[in-house]
Formats: sequence, C-alpha cells, structure tokens
Amino acid sequence: MSTSAPADSQVISLVAADDGQIANINLYSGHAELTRTFNALVNQGENRIDIHALPVSLVDDSLRIEGHGWATIRDVVVDKDDTDRISRLTTEAEATITALKHHWRELDLEISTEKQARASLEKYLGTVKTDHIDLAALRGILEEHRRLSKEIDVRTLDLEKQRAEVDKKIKKEKEKLTLNNAKQLSRKVSINVLAEREGELTFSIKYLVQGANWTPTYELQANTQKKEKPLAMTYKALITQSTYEAYAKISLETAAPSLSMTPPSIHPWRLWVRNFDNATTAPQYPGMLAGMSMPFIPPSGAFPVIPGYVPSRSDSTGSLRRRSRTPPPPMRHLQVTASDKKGVMATFQVPGRVSLPSDMRQHNITIAQLDLDAEFSWYCMPQHDERVYIKAKIKNTSEYRFIPGQTKTYVDGSFASTGSIASVSPQETFEFSLGVDPAIKVTYHPFERKVAQSGLYSKTVNQTLTQRISIHNTRSTPITNFKVTDSTPVSEDQRIEVRLVSPALTVPTATVGTEKSGSSILKLKAKLSANDSVKVAPNVRAQWNGLGEPDVDQKALGKDGMVTWFVSLAAQERVTLVLQYEVSYAEGLAVEGV
Repeated sequence: MSTSAPADSQVISLVAADDGQIANINLYSGHAELTRTFNALVNQGENRIDIHALPVSLVDDSLRIEGHGWATIRDVVVDKDDTDRISRLTTEAEATITALKHHWRELDLEISTEKQARASLEKYLGTVKTDHIDLAALRGILEEHRRLSKEIDVRTLDLEKQRAEVDKKIKKEKEKLTLNNAKQLSRKVSINVLAEREGELTFSIKYLVQGANWTPTYELQANTQKKEKPLAMTYKALITQSTYEAYAKISLETAAPSLSMTPPSIHPWRLWVRNFDNATTAPQYPGMLAGMSMPFIPPSGAFPVIPGYVPSRSDSTGSLRRRSRTPPPPMRHLQVTASDKKGVMATFQVPGRVSLPSDMRQHNITIAQLDLDAEFSWYCMPQHDERVYIKAKIKNTSEYRFIPGQTKTYVDGSFASTGSIASVSPQETFEFSLGVDPAIKVTYHPFERKVAQSGLYSKTVNQTLTQRISIHNTRSTPITNFKVTDSTPVSEDQRIEVRLVSPALTVPTATVGTEKSGSSILKLKAKLSANDSVKVAPNVRAQWNGLGEPDVDQKALGKDGMVTWFVSLAAQERVTLVLQYEVSYAEGLAVEGV
C-alpha cells in the first residue's frame, strides 16, 4: 500500500543503512531485534518521514517507534518500497560494475602495450653490432636502454597495481549487489509526525527480522591438579545471519526466546453415573466426545486458547492501515521474553563491539570466560569397558544461565571429548563427563574357576569364581574418588545359591517404621547394617552399588549383585581388586549363565 503526504507536509527520505545507526541488536533463535536511531530535521506541523531499504525479512507487526522531543507520532505504515527506486538502485549498481569492467579492460590493454614496447626494446638491443661501435657509443646505447626499460617497467607495475585495485572493486561491487540486493531491501516505513516547532528530531525504530540465528557452544578446560576453580569455561555464541543487513561494530545481546506461546488452561474433570437403561441420557460437557464413558482430558502438551482472551495492540505504534488523528499515549518498549526450555530468563550482553556481515557464515563470538568450582571423579566398569572415564561435578557460580549446546572438552591441556551441556541455572550443580583418562590403566583378568562337590547322598556342586582387576595410576599426581563397579551373578531360582565371599559385604536389613506428617503421608525408614562399607585395603573401600544415594532404594541393595570399590591411588601406584563368589546347586541341575 502506498502512502501520500498531505499537501502542506514535508517529506523526508532516509535510507536505513546510510542515515540510521544500529544502536543494539537482540539476537534470538531464528530472529533478531534491531534498534536503529535516526535524526531528521522537521518543520512545524505535518511531516512524513520515509525510511527506505529495510529488509524483506522485516516482521511488519513487530515495528515499534520511540522518540524524544516535541513531536507526536500520528501514524506508522509498513509497505513495499518504491518500485522506481528499487529499479534505479539495481540499475546504478549494475552500471557501476559495467564501468569498472570497462576501466579494467583499458588498463589491461595499456599493460599489453607496455609489454610490447619492452619486447621491442630488447629486440632492438639484440640488433646492435658491437664490432663496429666504439665503447663510448656502446655506453650511450646501454644507458638509454636502461633508462627506457626502467620507465616502461615502472609504468607497467603502476598499471598492474591499478588493475588489481579495479579488480577488487569489481568483486566488492558484485558482493554488494548480491548481499545488498535492492530487491532484498525493499521494505519502507512511513512515519507521520506532527511537530510543535521546527528543529531536529531524534527517534529510533525497533523491528524483528528473520534469517538470524545463534546457538550456544562451550569449551571446557579441566585442570585435575588445580585445587581452586579447576574448570575454565569459554561460553560462546555461534551466530549466522542472512538478513541482507550488515551489522558493523554493534552492541549485541543474545537470548533464547519464547515466541508465540500461549499458556495452557485446565478443564473441569466431571463424574456422573451412567444410566444403563438409557445410555443417551449421560450429560454432555465441553471437551467430551459423544459416547465416551470418561470426559476428554486434553494432553499435557496441548495449548488451548483461553476463553474470553483477546490480544490487544498498543495504540502507540498504530495499525498498518489505520489512520488516527488522536495523539497516541507514551510508547512502550517492546518486551520479548527470553527463556530456555525451563522458562527462565537467559539473556547475555556480548562484551565489546561486534561486526556480523550478512554472509550466512558461522561466526564465533565469546560471551564470557568463566572459572568454575568442580570436583573430579573417575569411574570404570571393566566387565564391559576397561577404559577409565573422568567426570566433573560442577557448580555454576556465574550469573549466566547455560543453555543446551555442544561442548569441546580438554583435560590437563589435551583434547578429551565432545559432548553437550543441558540447561543449568546459576548456582546449580550438575555432572558432566569429561571423557576418557588414558593415564589410568585397568586390566580385567580372565576369571578363575574352581569346582568342588559336597554331600554323601545328595551331591551339591560348588563353583568358586575369582575375578581380579588390576589398576595402575601412571599419572605424576595422585587421584581420589575412583569408582570401580563389577557384578556377581543373581539367582533367579531358589535352587541356585550365590554367596559373595570377597569383599565381605552383607545385604542390609531394614526395619520399617512410620512417620505421620501433616499431610498424613507414611514414610519408611531403613536402618542399614554395620557392614555397609568394608575396608579391603588402606586405600580401598568396598560397598554395594548405590549405598547412600538418594535415588536408590536402600532396602534393595545387593539384590542386583552390583559391587563398587572406591579407590585412592598415589602417583605411579598399583592396586589389585578381588571379587570372589560361590555358586552352589544340586548335581545334575542344568544351570545357565555360569
């Protein structure tokens, strides 16, 4: 839709990239919110300010205008830019490229001419017969040859330099024509302003554009020998943008947005008695399907529209096609909720000034560099994998929220692994796997088996199985909190008995009691036996896997046959763990799995 200014109003034409400065960019996932500031000299009374060359990716209903001074914004219209202007800009750009190409050809011809002159000079020198020329004349010929050669060479070098510069200009203009195609910058904003007096007006426009995106990425540097803040994290934003607007030296904020979301509503859950004599008399309620015996309950992920809710629009910005003669109330800032999947604010101010061309390439921008508290632990399940993994229990002591993203991990200066970080709030503690620690060597030896029989009349087969696990710390520093887990067989038949010999762990006994709370909820308390943890060596303790862990049923310890050792190793120390158990069953019984 085109707009026309009143006959007595002034029309001011501005170009977004030339006349407007980008004050700030809020970068979201798939969108960017730009703030551009302008200055315009207005007359007293009616003025129309046209801002040209805005991108086609502009989201029309996101436009907001903010101004300061003695003027009132009466109307705002977003429309297609003038067709003649777009054609003229495209023609001018193509004409510039054509002229540069013509100039490049002229320089190329001049270079060819100079090279031909240089070749002719060399050819002439080759025709000189030194037998019939005295030395004085020969000296004159050589000096003249040297002078002319130098002149030709200097001109040739200068022409080649000019040609190279023109070549760069051609490439630059082609890139400019491609990236800043006038057809891609074909939106226009018209602002009708009523000024109380003549003077300069300062205002800003805010708008969303599509084609910009960012994802968080992390780099973790773990120093297992450092006592305080042993984990260094570099928090980065991986940014791409193809909005056809170049962002040069701008202030940048990144956020994980929650756009176009409607909060859920809950529906009544109704009960009734079915009349079996007349099944059609059951009451029908909204959300209930005909013939259903239970009401229809919408899924938890559904987002129904709240009845009676009608979204309103601020009068300050004006409808795209509405004309208002009443001065609008003070304009409000655009509020965009930035949150991750947990719905918590996650906005970051990128330090310094950032330049982001519209080239669809990935740009790594550092958000923050953090030193975090961490506790390291090692774990291994050698029955399946003899490699030792290192894990960090990290506390996010920063003010930043970690949004899910990919990570690169380095341990003690060496690359360890790639992975991903989940959502983490400030002051929240989380666990993160740092990869394999090759300095800890674990050997899972073949198990030893001894078979014996007992009993005079009814024979019983007794198998004693011994599993040895050797560990060697090849580090130059000690390690603590090394968790090794292995398993014994679990009997699924009462005729098969499995007894753990070493380590000497006993299955915990539980005394069940009740505790009455204000909500009348009964709680079970388990009192574990004294032999929950066994010291098998000065630096090794053994226990049932899951002992003391809040998410493990303590009354079920040992029923899965899982045994865990906690080992501390000095530098270059070796230790051997022994798991021994007996399997007994009647002779002639076919036992599988042993």
